[in-house]
Parts: sequence; structure tokens; C-alpha cells
Amino acid sequence: MNKKGPSCKSTDVCFVCVYTIFVQIRWIILVPLFSLITSLPLFAEKLSINALSDYLNGLKTLQSNFTQINSDGTLSTGSLFIKRPGKMRFEYDYPNQGLVLVSAGQLAIFDPNGNSVPESYPL
Repeated sequence: MNKKGPSCKSTDVCFVCVYTIFVQIRWIILVPLFSLITSLPLFAEKLSINALSDYLNGLKTLQSNFTQINSDGTLSTGSLFIKRPGKMRFEYDYPNQGLVLVSAGQLAIFDPNGNSVPESYPL
């Protein structure tokens, strides 16, 4: 590949010229693409509060990952499980590996770094 500049008149492929064209084309493609992606929520179907409430009330189980910001600024991560009615489980990842359970009107905290007996609170 020939490494001349943008003003080269060679019929060979010029690396600098190809790169310059690529940079220009990249912006021509990225700007409209970014505009399209950021405007997609405008075209989303609008739901009424009642429709959203019906959907959420119809959920029986839910699973999600979570990130918790602790009081000292560190992060804890884990998984959240919800089973309706009335059951919830937070499983913390390593190194914490704690467990929080909600069931039968009680909240129980199992802390492997703390008490051997779980802390329990009525709801």
C-alpha cells in the first residue's frame, strides 16, 4: 500500500487517502444513526397508567440483577427474585455473599460476615 498524502495523484491505493475518506464517511453515517436511535422512544406506543398498572399487577415472578451503593462508597452486586404474593430474595455476589429474604410477613438478613443467627424483622 502506498503511504502518500491526501493530495497524491497516484493510481495506487493510498493508505492516507483511504483513511481520510473513511473518517469523513464515518461521521456522515454516525450522526444520522445517532439521531435515529435517540428519537426511537418518541415513536414508542404510549400506555395509560391503568394499562401499566394492570401489567405490573399481572406479574407473578420477576428476576433481576442489582447494584447497591454502600454508605462507604463501595459497590455490592447480586440478584433479586420476586414471587408474588409476598416473597422476595436478594442474593449478594462474592465477596459479601449475604442473603435477604422476605416471606410470611418477616424480613430476614443472613450475613456470613456477621451474626451466625439471621437478623429478623416483622413487616
